[in-house]
Amino acid sequence: MTDAAKQEKAIRAMVAINAAIRNIHLYPISSASVIVTVDKAYHLVLETLEADGDAQLVFAESEKHLLICDVPLSDAEQKKPQISAFLGLLLNLGIRNITIRKGLARDEFCSFLEAISTAVRKGGKKKASPGLSDRTFPHIFLNHKVYVSLDQDRDVTSGGGEGAVDVQKDFSPMVSTLDYILVPETKEEVARYMAASLVSGDEQVLSDILIQKMDGELGAKLFDHLIREMDDDVFERLVLRIRQRHDAAASENGAVKEDGADDRIRALLRDIMRTERGVQLQARLKEKKAREEAERKKRALRLMAGIGSILNDQPDAFRDKVLMKFLPDAVCSLLINRQEKQAERLIDRLGDGLLSKDNAVRGNVSCALSRIIGKIGPAHRIIWVRRLSYNLTDWIRIETAVTPAYEKICIYLTDLAKEMICSGKSAEANHILDAFDAIGSEEKQGDATCRRLACDMFREVASGDVMSQLLTEFQASDQERRRQGMRSLTRLGAAAVPALLDILRKSEDRYERARVLRVIAGIGRPGLEDLESRIETDAPWYYIRNLILLFGRIGNISHVDLIRPFLIHGDQRVRRECLNSIYLIGGGQRESVFLSALPSVDDRLKLDIVRLLGRMRSSDAVPMLLHLIDPEKFMPSKMNNQLAEQVCIALGHIGEKAALPALRAIASRKRDLLGQVPGGNALRSAAAKAILEINSGPDK
Repeated sequence: MTDAAKQEKAIRAMVAINAAIRNIHLYPISSASVIVTVDKAYHLVLETLEADGDAQLVFAESEKHLLICDVPLSDAEQKKPQISAFLGLLLNLGIRNITIRKGLARDEFCSFLEAISTAVRKGGKKKASPGLSDRTFPHIFLNHKVYVSLDQDRDVTSGGGEGAVDVQKDFSPMVSTLDYILVPETKEEVARYMAASLVSGDEQVLSDILIQKMDGELGAKLFDHLIREMDDDVFERLVLRIRQRHDAAASENGAVKEDGADDRIRALLRDIMRTERGVQLQARLKEKKAREEAERKKRALRLMAGIGSILNDQPDAFRDKVLMKFLPDAVCSLLINRQEKQAERLIDRLGDGLLSKDNAVRGNVSCALSRIIGKIGPAHRIIWVRRLSYNLTDWIRIETAVTPAYEKICIYLTDLAKEMICSGKSAEANHILDAFDAIGSEEKQGDATCRRLACDMFREVASGDVMSQLLTEFQASDQERRRQGMRSLTRLGAAAVPALLDILRKSEDRYERARVLRVIAGIGRPGLEDLESRIETDAPWYYIRNLILLFGRIGNISHVDLIRPFLIHGDQRVRRECLNSIYLIGGGQRESVFLSALPSVDDRLKLDIVRLLGRMRSSDAVPMLLHLIDPEKFMPSKMNNQLAEQVCIALGHIGEKAALPALRAIASRKRDLLGQVPGGNALRSAAAKAILEINSGPDK
């Protein structure tokens, strides 16, 4: 395989690693989102390690540039967002390089990603945080390779370059060479100087150097000085690191490495622990273990007493932060030891504690419950969340701020809702969707983050198979299934609108379209954004009419200008729906819109506009209405007679006395030579009624 192909594989693996870390940061480790991305990253890493027999995969940072397997990426690659994000991760955590070697197991890889995610959450900067530096992974190493420049004018870098020496690989030969060329009198001083430099550096490199076989007088003196120069904390961490490598080597099915590294690790650990500092460390560790054991027993007694208090309905136990911190492990221990009934009672009491009026109690209980649920396997997790779901939904309605526990519990409820819906039990998920709907509404008091989180959960529920299942119910032949599908889609809010609008446009079944309209109208204002983006002049007339109808039901005055152009649409049904919607949502703009449209619209729409202007009692409309019945311009016809009749009715509703002369002229018309009244008897009668209405009303 070519270098370019290997680098491409490595880049894909790096992007997947970054995505997995991000998802672990956002979601529980057992969630589907995390599992999928971790699996993808793991398999890509394995593929990269297997490519062309490579023994390791190295991501390194040098002068704010990313190197992969000692090869810098091109400028074009460096500018890609995925590369920049990963480089930023290394810089923020103070990681100079990550080395991944063959033999990597998925559990080890997942633990490593969790450690990185935890460091990100804690905001590590410039130096690898203690949580990272203290962790040891058998096949993953942080800041593992260090290069010393042979050229004074060159900077020390994380990647290999021309003129650089790999200390890990070349240190032992270098010590042997120095031991050979140095005179005995200078070896002590050189050993002291080298030790002082090394103990102030990277602990991983220090352990790598000590593991190497260093023969001769200089090697022995260097070992003694290294042990003496380290402070207690560094010495303890170094021993722990070497012991972990020793245990990891011992667990690899008894395999012996050809280079004898395992033997050197065992010998090094033995030699260190025989030194004076090693003996002192063993004594300290023994004392520490004794203290921890005493503390563990004390904590166990406190935990047992606290659990007893909780089971006996003594809510004060929920205020004990230490108790609540260790309670999740206790519950998991009960489940492991098949004491399900005891665990159920305990979790039920915690569920009751969620609804306490005491904020501190709710905070402690929610943290404990979120950790308990997170520790349970996915199959049992659904069962427990279902058991607690009504308490959990009541709790998320109460809280007004998003905490880590709040976010996790929302995710657990979302997973439960999805499982219920996909299994054909959408009715059972209604209380969850109702809770998210209540939280996501603009009327919700408190942190806006709660509303955003609820909207995110709706989008998550509405994705993939869940939406397909709900749409299947919505379109089912069984009436009850259709009703339930409509209720569930309504509860999903804005997340369901795009799919519903697709049906509205494509469906040839007017009853189905009517159901879509009812659901979107029930969703209300959250659906407006999708309506605004979908309305277009070249869509089918029935689709446009239905969108305009929805604006009339759930829109507001800001949408008048959006739908106003459809007053002159080619289809009369669209024009009339537009007129009605403007009347419903137009507020103070209705009158001016209708008056400006009246001269240019067709006669049928004029009838509707005149009727609405009369209903609105628009005084500004009187001059234009009188113009429509001007006797000098009036031409009797069926349509003109109907329009004039509607104008008279409108003028009567408006009540302006300025209209009386024109109305009297119409009401007093005589029959012509053919015995007919110009405009018809209905027009004359409408004028007479308008005169009576104006005269009996208040003066205007």
